[in-house]
Amino acid sequence: MHHDPDFALSLAAIRARFVEKLGRWMPKYLELSEMLEALDRRGPMIALAQGVSEGPRPVELIGELRMQTHKIAGSAQTFGFEVLSQRARELEERFDQGGPPAADLTLRALLERFISAAREVLEAAKGAPDAAPAAARQEAPAQAALPEAAGPAAAAGTGVHVLVVDDDELVRDLLGAGFAEMGWRMSTAKTGLEALLMLFACAGGPAAGRPDVILMDVNMPEMDGFCALERIKAAPLWREIPILLLTRRDEETSQIRGFLHGAEAYLIKPFDLGEVVRRVADTLDARARTVVVGCADLERGVRLSQRLRGAGGRVRLVHSSADAWEALTEERPVAALLEADLRGEGGAAVLARARASADLERLPILLVLPELAPEALLEASLAGLAAGASDVLPADTPPAWLAARLEAYARAAKPG
Repeated sequence: MHHDPDFALSLAAIRARFVEKLGRWMPKYLELSEMLEALDRRGPMIALAQGVSEGPRPVELIGELRMQTHKIAGSAQTFGFEVLSQRARELEERFDQGGPPAADLTLRALLERFISAAREVLEAAKGAPDAAPAAARQEAPAQAALPEAAGPAAAAGTGVHVLVVDDDELVRDLLGAGFAEMGWRMSTAKTGLEALLMLFACAGGPAAGRPDVILMDVNMPEMDGFCALERIKAAPLWREIPILLLTRRDEETSQIRGFLHGAEAYLIKPFDLGEVVRRVADTLDARARTVVVGCADLERGVRLSQRLRGAGGRVRLVHSSADAWEALTEERPVAALLEADLRGEGGAAVLARARASADLERLPILLVLPELAPEALLEASLAGLAAGASDVLPADTPPAWLAARLEAYARAAKPG
């Protein structure tokens, strides 16, 4: 664990900037509170018909505050303001529900609770100027539990270049503090479009400034993280750059979209700084032990990929035979798992092509069969082994067992 006082001070400075930013946004929340109170005095029917005579209507102001409330919730938790974080999340959930805010007592109550929590943070910082830095120094070791011994690709001070794409300045600053502690260089972009322009500018490779890894937020203006991810992975010059998605979206459908387009990992905000740094280091070190997972069942593929990534490996998730063949030839994996009923020609056809290739004939490939009757299952298993499968498994094999088998073959194929 690192206890660099300069690193602790840098976190304290970022924490103080968060408090300052919170103070700048407070007038907007107070303005919304006054609007809702005025609407309540007019009565719901008049309020719905007339809104507010001067200034922006509540719906417009809520739209402006919605994303800011989300950012406050994440940053507040990161810096230890638990009550403020909880109140911000409650308010954010109400904002997300939509609907007319007129005479909405629930919204008013949540807003007042948020304002009260924010005032407590601001008053504490105002009344004790040194309190925030001191608290940050105490929290810094826990937040900065950075890897003691990163692998060769991500060892501290080895010139690793990380591109952080996030429209939240506090997130960029916090990650920058952690990466600086590791001796890594960081570039930043505020939108997916800005990130693409930066990649165009360094088309000559790492020596020309191309990043070794990208951390990409999903919710951004102009071009969101998903669109940027798809464009980066579609470009031969950039597709090998590992991308970690950093977002509040933890729904399985979002994860499927990210993994299918080549995301290495899915980190949920608010994050622990030390964990993010470890995941970046693991991603860089795992480049030499990639496994390919071909699943027609996308949910099953995501669950399996998560287990494999948790074990420190890099996973290329695909759902068609064409994508599987492309991954096998481009990634040079240490092992692969293919479902027999992959879209297109199927996993068995990809297996046959691999065994006919001098580069892939020795690659460990596990073949997962579809649901079959016992007699047909036995016949298909024998056929798969005869075709060169390293192992053949039935459709009802639990993901944990599939991951364990694939990991075993990967370790045997690439010791250490």
